[in-house]
Amino acid sequence: MKHTISRDTVEHISTSKGEPTWMTELRLSALANYESLSPDTDLREIQAFVEPPKTSVPSHEWPPDLSTVIEERGDEEGLIVQRDSTILSRSMTKDQTVKGVLYTDLTTALRLNPDLVRRYFAQLVKPDELFSALNTAFWSGGTFLYVPAHVQIELPFHTCYWMTTPGAAVFPRTVLVAERGSVVSLVDDFLSADWDKPSLAVSTVELFVEDGARVKHKQIHHWGKGVRHENRQMSSVAFGGQLECSQVSDPRPVMTLERVAELFPEACV
Repeated sequence: MKHTISRDTVEHISTSKGEPTWMTELRLSALANYESLSPDTDLREIQAFVEPPKTSVPSHEWPPDLSTVIEERGDEEGLIVQRDSTILSRSMTKDQTVKGVLYTDLTTALRLNPDLVRRYFAQLVKPDELFSALNTAFWSGGTFLYVPAHVQIELPFHTCYWMTTPGAAVFPRTVLVAERGSVVSLVDDFLSADWDKPSLAVSTVELFVEDGARVKHKQIHHWGKGVRHENRQMSSVAFGGQLECSQVSDPRPVMTLERVAELFPEACV
């Protein structure tokens, strides 16, 4: 079944993830905003949600270019890998768990800490513009990083968004909260193969930096041909806080479509 940009798709995403009512209502409200803002007719048939694969692919069988992108980051405190709309893996060092740091995909954070997510979700990037509304309505997976007061983390956290379905859209969302006096870094990687079929990535980033906190956030784009990327990012930096943001585009070839088709034949039908 192809999930297009529609109310049915929004309800399917929210129901399949068992989300609280307030999130479902927020998604539907965002969709209504999108539809009122002269939506792009070219997106009418794009696949807005990719169902999780029936079988998983162990990390030792991932394409070399995906492994290379991950390994390039070096040592890190945590790693999330997302394929299309589905989280493949997530991990965090025990040291940070003991300190009360929360680093997980946004879907899991919403299930485990709904009140915490609600406090920050869509508070900076409002769903009142075409692409921010799209992301709010159709987000899946994403990243939630919460650092308690005075916890200082030297090594970065790293999320890798891996797009494998031509003609589809992905809607990653990052929410980062650094309480007073904390120090943290996060790298968001985006990658795909080259495709003839137009595809879409709409990312949203919300960064909350409290008193005296220091945050670094970096986006690295390894997009192949055919992928259009729209990013909406807002931050709140309290007195004495420091925020350093950067975006880097790396046009070098990543995964070949042949390799993706070999591993995930259902993605290239």
